[in-house]
Amino acid sequence: MALTREDKIKWAVGSIAGLLLTALAATFFFVEICDQQLTRNGSVVTVCRHASAADPPVVAVGLAVVALLAVLFAEVSVLGLTVKGQFRRTQEQVRENEFTSQELSDDMRELQSDLYEALNQVRALLPPDEEPPPPAVDAIEELAREYNRIRHEMPSGTERTNAMTDIVRRLTDEIQQRQGFDPAPYLESADRGLRLAGYAALYAGGNPSFIPRLATAVTEEDKPFGQYWALQALDKQLRYAPRALDSASADLLEHHLRDIPYREDRARRIREILLRERGRIL
Repeated sequence: MALTREDKIKWAVGSIAGLLLTALAATFFFVEICDQQLTRNGSVVTVCRHASAADPPVVAVGLAVVALLAVLFAEVSVLGLTVKGQFRRTQEQVRENEFTSQELSDDMRELQSDLYEALNQVRALLPPDEEPPPPAVDAIEELAREYNRIRHEMPSGTERTNAMTDIVRRLTDEIQQRQGFDPAPYLESADRGLRLAGYAALYAGGNPSFIPRLATAVTEEDKPFGQYWALQALDKQLRYAPRALDSASADLLEHHLRDIPYREDRARRIREILLRERGRIL
């Protein structure tokens, strides 16, 4: 039994629609969309997810399928948009005439043009794509980067020390505005500026549970400025909790004292802490 022109057009359009639907279904399982995000400690990570129905490529394929279905049915309505098929206008002519391969080729080209036109009309009704807003820059991380820049670019001296001290003041002001700020991840950071933020947080408020960690930080910091503010934070916590300096922490401080010139502010502060907390005169 010979296929009519109507049957052949329906078969061709149905095949295209089927392929598009298959590709659309596979997209949800096999296609991942990735973007980059800035973490709290300043590193950039890549976050991936599977495609969703709201993604522009998925919407475009869905609209193409709707336009193809309009050829098979008199009218198709989706999301309030009605796409009317072009098939009805030539239906009687199709039934009366024997079509040839050349006629089919011409009709398919015409159908393709109609589909492109329909898709362009639908795209014009869709809202334009909007670029996502850039991620907010965390004020503490920004101050930490500024501290590192000052240390790297300015020569050692009073001017640099004053500039770095101003960073500590601004860090303290910023942290005091935040409820429930946790200094722990900052104290463990490999970044000098972020560790300084941890010391500023403990200098600004009481949390004596960090006393052993601060005593260790004094001995582990590789720069005198970082050691000084670790000592400042330790002294502040010990004033919240007098006699809370454990023996191991006191021994660490006493051993570290030997590596600091006697008249240095850091040495004076360590001697004051050991005298007040453990009765040691050094």
